[in-house]
Amino acid sequence: MLGHFFNEAVAILRKAYPDKTQHLTGVVECNVQGYSSTTYVVTFNDGDSSYDVILQLRKPEHYLNISVLETARGMLGDLVPAARLLMEYEQPRGGKLLAYEMSRIPGRCLAEFSAKRKYVDCLPVTAESLGAMLGKCCVPGQTTPPEFKRSVRNRLQNAVNSTDPLLAPYLEDFRELLDTQQVLDCLPMAISNGDLQFSNIFVDETGRVTGLVDWEDELHQPPLGFDLCFLQWLLGDFRALLAGGGQYTQYPNAAEIEERFWGGFFAHLPPAVHLTNTFIAELELAMRFGAAFFHTIDGKCNLPSCIGLLRLQLDYTIPIQRLGLNMRPPQQPA
Repeated sequence: MLGHFFNEAVAILRKAYPDKTQHLTGVVECNVQGYSSTTYVVTFNDGDSSYDVILQLRKPEHYLNISVLETARGMLGDLVPAARLLMEYEQPRGGKLLAYEMSRIPGRCLAEFSAKRKYVDCLPVTAESLGAMLGKCCVPGQTTPPEFKRSVRNRLQNAVNSTDPLLAPYLEDFRELLDTQQVLDCLPMAISNGDLQFSNIFVDETGRVTGLVDWEDELHQPPLGFDLCFLQWLLGDFRALLAGGGQYTQYPNAAEIEERFWGGFFAHLPPAVHLTNTFIAELELAMRFGAAFFHTIDGKCNLPSCIGLLRLQLDYTIPIQRLGLNMRPPQQPA
């Protein structure tokens, strides 16, 4: 979080919306904040109707690249917030803030929703709608750019050379991934915010995904499948791990969650993507790359309390038969 800027936020709103100042009824700091910004929910009420907009404040060095949001909205529509620069605000004590107006994604973040008693019962809906969103992220006809592949290779190389005892059980897995990195050239590219996590996924009261936030200064372009390793976070009680000392166990409805996730994903892939055994195998490899990328940073374990999930993610296979997928036979050489 950038800091607390309530007074600055009110001053910005008065300058940016001079005709609406009398209708301003609420400026509330969001419960979950990004690393380099401070975000407020702003409410206007003119007596006949009430509506919200999002005000996000940033330092100039952490500006919001609006073109990233526009590209993502071109593929995902209202699942991605719209944004525009309101103004550059000079702070009374010196320094500048960039003020952005953003559309409000309905619902609440999944991190907050997971505290509700109905969370587990709603997970099949969450999984299906999240899978659908990830399927829509596919960009057929394009492959991952070289710079992204370099970042994956460098992170894996650092992981292989790691002295972190938490990563020691996975060193051979990292070596195998380095040896199979050519698969990154086989899969179509996908768009990503680069940070698929519970605080960035928004859901409504049924658990249906309503949006993905925190699209930062660049559009991430991993291979399709890179973000699918997130599935393991939905299948079991990750909260016990985060609390420290707990054990990850799958939910009683894990099979339904899994089936709904893949159902949503495969149903929303572009028609140009054909399901073959080779494609599924490549997708599973991309999931392993994504898991390794998440759990390791600079040769160190990213989230020690949840490192046990990495083995489940590395060993995961897509249940083709249970899903009843209609696989296309491999193309015969001419």
